[in-house]
Amino acid sequence: MDEHLTAEALAGWLSKSPDRIETLRDLVDSEGGPVSTNAADVLRGLTMEDAAVFEEFAHYLERVGDSSQLRGLLEQITLSESGRSVAADVLAGRLPERITDIRRQLVAYQALIASPGATETDVQGFLEIHPWIVGLPYVSARARVEIPRGELDFVLERFDGFFDVVELKGPQEPIIVERRDGDATRPPSASSYSLSPALAKAIAQAHHYRALLDLARELHDQYGLVDTRQPRILIVLGCSTSLTETSREVLRQLNLSLHRVEVIPNDLLGTRTVGLLDNLESLIGGSEVSKKSL
Repeated sequence: MDEHLTAEALAGWLSKSPDRIETLRDLVDSEGGPVSTNAADVLRGLTMEDAAVFEEFAHYLERVGDSSQLRGLLEQITLSESGRSVAADVLAGRLPERITDIRRQLVAYQALIASPGATETDVQGFLEIHPWIVGLPYVSARARVEIPRGELDFVLERFDGFFDVVELKGPQEPIIVERRDGDATRPPSASSYSLSPALAKAIAQAHHYRALLDLARELHDQYGLVDTRQPRILIVLGCSTSLTETSREVLRQLNLSLHRVEVIPNDLLGTRTVGLLDNLESLIGGSEVSKKSL
C-alpha cells in the first residue's frame, strides 16, 4: 500500500464521488494499525480542496497515533516557513488548554511527593518526563549520567544547549534538623540547628561532582556534555512543610552562602511553577482585554 497509495492516487479516488469521503471517514473510525510512514508524503500532495482528508487524518491520529507519530507529523509540517508560522499561531491559540494540562500534571506531582511511600526514584522518573517543573529553561533531562569516577543523578539540559546538574534526595528526607530541649517558652539556641545527614551529604557530593567536571575537558564526545566548567547544581530534597519558620530562615541563609548550588525542597518546585502559570494567565487575560479595547 505504501508503494501504490500516492497523493495523486488518493486525490483521484476521492474526486470520483463525493460519497467516497464517507468511506474514508468510516475507515478512519475503524480499528487500524500504526500510521503509514508515508502518510506525510501523501498529505503534502493534497490540495486545499481536499481539506476533509486532513480533518479525517487528524481524527485518526488523535485516536490511534502515539507521541512519536504525532511528533513526526509536526516536524514535517514545520519544515517550511509557512508551516512554522501556522503552527505557532495554532499553539498560541491552544495556550489556555496547555496551561490546564500543566496544572493537571502539577497536581499529580504534588500528590506524588506528598505520598508517604514516595522515593527518590519516583521523583526522578517524574522530573525526567516533566523537566520544566524544575524551571522553564529546561527542555529535556537525562538520568544516571556517568562522569569520571562518579554518576550524576540526572542532568537537565537548557534551551541554550548547556546543562545543570540535579542531586536528588527523597521527599521525606529532613532538610534542617532542629532539636528542642522541651522548654517551649524559650527559643532554641544556635547549637540546636544542624543540616540533616542527607543534605550534608548532598552538598559534599555537589562540590565533588563540580570539581570532577571542572577538571574534565573531553566529556562532550564521551558523555555528550557540552561545557562542564562550573555547572549550576540543584539539590532537591525534603519538603518545606517540614520546616519551622526558623529552619526556613536557616535554609535561606544557607542558599545565600552557596555559590552556584541551590537547595530546593521538592514541593517548592511545584509552588514556583504554579506562580509562573498564574502570572502567565494574568498576562494572557490582560492581552485579551487590550485587544478587545483596540
